[in-house]
Amino acid sequence: MVKVSREADDEKRMAHKKEFEITKSLNHPNIIKSIEFFDNGPLDEIHQVMEFVDGLEVLDAITE
Repeated sequence: MVKVSREADDEKRMAHKKEFEITKSLNHPNIIKSIEFFDNGPLDEIHQVMEFVDGLEVLDAITE
């Protein structure tokens, strides 16, 4: 799965990078693993590649 965010603000870009670094370092069966991070500065895009988990969306599971 790829999470794409559009952020022109450097502070928010750094927050995304920090989130990636934290989730990449975690190892728990209930936490989705982050795999790769790409910062496409000229387009103000951030791409975070994460483990794919088949099943319900979290919000759908909560509302059931």
